[in-house]
Amino acid sequence: MEQSRTGVLLEKLTATNYSIWSVRMQHFLKREGLWKVVETPPQPLRRMRTTMKAVDDSQLVYVADKVTASEAWNALKAVHVRETAGSLITLTRRLYRCRKKPGDSLVNHLKFLTGCFQELALRGRPVGEEDKVFIVLSSLDDSYDMLVNSLESVETGKLTLEYVTGRLYAEEDRRAERKMTSAQLLEHPRGNNSREEQRCREPEKQPGGAAADQPVVNKVKRCFCCKSSGHLLRDCPRKQQKQQKHRRQQRESTAWVSADGQENEELWVLDSGASQTFCKEKDC
Repeated sequence: MEQSRTGVLLEKLTATNYSIWSVRMQHFLKREGLWKVVETPPQPLRRMRTTMKAVDDSQLVYVADKVTASEAWNALKAVHVRETAGSLITLTRRLYRCRKKPGDSLVNHLKFLTGCFQELALRGRPVGEEDKVFIVLSSLDDSYDMLVNSLESVETGKLTLEYVTGRLYAEEDRRAERKMTSAQLLEHPRGNNSREEQRCREPEKQPGGAAADQPVVNKVKRCFCCKSSGHLLRDCPRKQQKQQKHRRQQRESTAWVSADGQENEELWVLDSGASQTFCKEKDC
């Protein structure tokens, strides 16, 4: 990641992320008023600094002899966007043959499909909104049949990719809650918790009725995450909050790179409200 002078983290271009990198870079250059440097050659070499900072060392060989930002941009596009029938066939097969297997991450699955949509748009083969919806729903495993059937009654014009992904994420949250509840029931069966905990706290009594002289060992369970007693790590509220925050960040990242391949003179910026909360620490 490369941090710009505005504090925005820019992912460097590698051999595998051009479709996402180009969208982010184009939006960033337009917002900073630098896109004209790419569209209107020639420009001095110093104007290339912003683009060069966002390119990984492995990709510098393609722009080492370029003088203007426009030449560098077009050279990178020529390398990563191959306008051949074979490349289009390969990309199309990857898109239509993609299937989510039970247990796979829904966020990663949608991110892969979004990347394919974007690559086709960059090659002049944008996928329509309705077709995107049909491809996403067709790629799900059988466990989503009930959700897919419920969407069949929605009018075609209202069945957008944003609406469908929202329903899928809501379903994922419900499944996570059910899984967590089941784990809690297995750990603490109903009707036995209070008795077991009470036995752990009560000292052993001698045959005469008096308590043993030995010190009583408190067997109350303690969480390794928040150090509180009364629950285990799997039931920790703090851990659950971190997991929910991580899922939201993944979804925002997927939604951010979603594009329809159409250019507009105006620039719209989608801000999740977390622009000022970037932190390099995972658990902050």
